[in-house]
Amino acid sequence: MDLELWADICYYQNGGDAANLRPVDFKKMRAAGVAGVCIRKSVGYYRDVAFDMNWDGAGFAGLKRTLYTVPYVGYDTQRQLTAMTTVVRNGIVTPFVPRLDRPMWLDCERTHTLGLQRATNEVMWYLVKLAEWYGENPDIYTARYVWERYFSDKPGWVDGWRIVVANYGAGIPTLPKGWRTKADGTAVPAMQAWRGWQYSADGNGQGKALGCWSAAVDLSWQKV
Repeated sequence: MDLELWADICYYQNGGDAANLRPVDFKKMRAAGVAGVCIRKSVGYYRDVAFDMNWDGAGFAGLKRTLYTVPYVGYDTQRQLTAMTTVVRNGIVTPFVPRLDRPMWLDCERTHTLGLQRATNEVMWYLVKLAEWYGENPDIYTARYVWERYFSDKPGWVDGWRIVVANYGAGIPTLPKGWRTKADGTAVPAMQAWRGWQYSADGNGQGKALGCWSAAVDLSWQKV
């Protein structure tokens, strides 16, 4: 299995101060063995303030790039989609369609008080709209217990959607039921079910070594 090392980037890696953003040293990151970066475009209604800086900086350094959005289910979906699919430059909102080196992520990690069916419906709305916008299905980023408790406890997601699973520690990652079992009940081998595996995150102390201003940076193995 061929794997690449990727890092997840948002404004925290630029120091976390929106008024005093500092550029990530993406050349240092690439020299340390990182092949690509998944850069946060939006979270809820808000565009990440460091997106342009990080998108351009990673590209100039020769890193592969994709992006992600963090939806808040139960909030205005169209307004959140607009934050993902547009940019604001010189006070003007304009459409934004980047060239991605691998599918974008829909980052399903925010807990909520909605029922599972409504949450599933909203996630599907986002997935379909993002696919229509870009012309390619996004990947779903999530962890087993968050997904099963707050989004869907059903099998069969593996039939139509790829997953980047958050699971920290050694060994084979633990997947949600939706990617362990097909809709017809067929079990899926664990190493086949995921597209990416985020294996290291908060507290890893890797930020400085990878050119970031944060103490930690999320790292994942992505299948080539």
